[in-house]
Amino acid sequence: MFLNKTKFKKMMKEAYNGGGLRVGRIYDGLVISNGTWISWTREGDIPNWLKAAVIELAGELPEEGDMFQVSYSDGMQYQIKDNPIYDLPSRFRESHFSFTDTKVTQEGIRFFQSSQSRRIIAVDGRFASLIDLKELQGENPPMGPVSATEKGDSLIYKNEESAFCFMRLSVSNSQTMEVMNVLGSISFNEGVR
Repeated sequence: MFLNKTKFKKMMKEAYNGGGLRVGRIYDGLVISNGTWISWTREGDIPNWLKAAVIELAGELPEEGDMFQVSYSDGMQYQIKDNPIYDLPSRFRESHFSFTDTKVTQEGIRFFQSSQSRRIIAVDGRFASLIDLKELQGENPPMGPVSATEKGDSLIYKNEESAFCFMRLSVSNSQTMEVMNVLGSISFNEGVR
């Protein structure tokens, strides 16, 4: 799995203590989400540390085909499991707009650029910092990020074993918008998908 273990476990705990952590054994893998990010790990490739993190927060792993939401305040609630938003392998295959991480940050915001239009989008910087190639342990590096829309409503990284998706931010701060305009005049495209 190409996500930083420490940071990802911290985000899982924040979701559990906040609006809720969604966990499912669906789409041939383990899905974990808080609503603004989604991870998928192929069944058979789920690392033990990830299983342990889920069990620590939820008390159990979901059964095959089940999905639930668990939070500190509300306990566990079962959810409808057939939601295509969690099917990251299919969403990745259907995403044809590539984006480049500009590596530019401003007050916790990270900027990505559409490879096709040079449009700049903003995301929570914690999401981009989760991608950690030192965690691969024999896996291939992830491809992406890609999006199903040119606007980059959500970005997905994926390799054979796992995928990670996160949503873009709506920006209204004039200073941030100015940075985005300046970055849009530069081409960061590395031609990588």
